[in-house]
Amino acid sequence: MVEKKLYNFFKDLINTSTDNSFNKFYYRNRSSVLVVLLIASGSKYTYEKICSEIPNSICGRTTIKNILNEGVKQGFFIKNFDPDDKRNRIYNINKEIKKEMKKWEKRMKEIFD
Repeated sequence: MVEKKLYNFFKDLINTSTDNSFNKFYYRNRSSVLVVLLIASGSKYTYEKICSEIPNSICGRTTIKNILNEGVKQGFFIKNFDPDDKRNRIYNINKEIKKEMKKWEKRMKEIFD
């Protein structure tokens, strides 16, 4: 039973990791997955908060900054001023990426339920 779920998860990764530009970005590496999941979780995430959430041994500050810059450049992330502190920028995902993440959640439920 577990083996079948793991194989289905494997197949899903293979099938979706290159099907569109967001999934190519999202599945590029573990660091990208972590940053996207954190931002998509809906809290107010600034660069500093993201760096504090992801251990440096997994993903360094420069890597995080590069992922954020690439995500903004490709339009996956939206960078806005923090209303509480104008020096900080808050990162969010755009509406289309929210839809992609909902599809991802649905696929994970189908695979692991």
